[in-house]
Amino acid sequence: MEKYLDESGLAYFWSKLKEKLAGKADTTSLPKYATCATAAGTAAKIATTTGGDFKLTTGAMVRVKFTNANTYNGTATLNVDGTGAINITRVGTTVATRYFWTAGEVVDFVYDGANYTMSNKGVATTSYYGETKLATSGTSTSTSTALTPASLNSFANGTVAAYPVYSTSSTYAVGDRVRYSYNTYECITAITKAEAWTAAHWKALPSLQEQIDDIQDTTEGIENQLPSTIAGVSVNTNTGSMELWSQNLNNVTKTGFYNAMTCTNAKYPYSTLIVIGYYLDGYCTQIQTDVTTGAIATRSQINYSWTGWKVISTSTAKVSDDGAGNVTISYE
Repeated sequence: MEKYLDESGLAYFWSKLKEKLAGKADTTSLPKYATCATAAGTAAKIATTTGGDFKLTTGAMVRVKFTNANTYNGTATLNVDGTGAINITRVGTTVATRYFWTAGEVVDFVYDGANYTMSNKGVATTSYYGETKLATSGTSTSTSTALTPASLNSFANGTVAAYPVYSTSSTYAVGDRVRYSYNTYECITAITKAEAWTAAHWKALPSLQEQIDDIQDTTEGIENQLPSTIAGVSVNTNTGSMELWSQNLNNVTKTGFYNAMTCTNAKYPYSTLIVIGYYLDGYCTQIQTDVTTGAIATRSQINYSWTGWKVISTSTAKVSDDGAGNVTISYE
């Protein structure tokens, strides 16, 4: 025992201990680093580790840097240090086909006893699968971010409702509608001086789906009341019209037929309204007919600015109904 306690004996002890432990360390759980220069369109990917000593055992991990992307549209395989071509999967036995890594990307693989399963992915783009960052702007041109549901709803509201975005440099009349944050709002208190967003001056409109449902219900109700002919001309009752009660006609820019009652920015308090839109936003024409006199006025929106109303007819209309659903309109 004493010979192991002096300087020479201690050195001898450690040398024997290292001999016994040599090759006994478990390194199978550590990923090997490898490189692969196989062409993007080739199915069989060949990778070589730094030491060239990769062992294909269940649970073995390898970290591969690919010189090229994978564009092979089928089951790609990976052969590390000549241990055999093994199918590459992404979840279980679901194969990883093309576009699962880009040129220069480092991908981790775990051998599960049957396949090489990818355990990480790069940044997703419109061409490649992967991880992505969430975006809140529906007008972003990014090819590597994804919209959140809230931003998608906001974008849909803006597209369908066609209301302008609230501006801190604009004024608003009661009834004006805008988009703010992820919702649409109607002005309830006139804003005569530009201001920051003040929630008390606005009321939130129903969700986009509720607005669509309300319009559909109103349209269907009106369609059922339409006469079969007007002035001898057959009416397509599928067209219908929409009721506008006390709304701002400045916001009515979608092509269609409307019944407008006590609306702001109108020529007549009770009227039928025809709107003719154009393919460019900010341009349309309104034609309003007074239901009590038959007078007709028109105006246009040009680059988001409205012209004044111009009366084009002051005739008095006489409407008669023969009781069979046929309506005749004459002018005196």
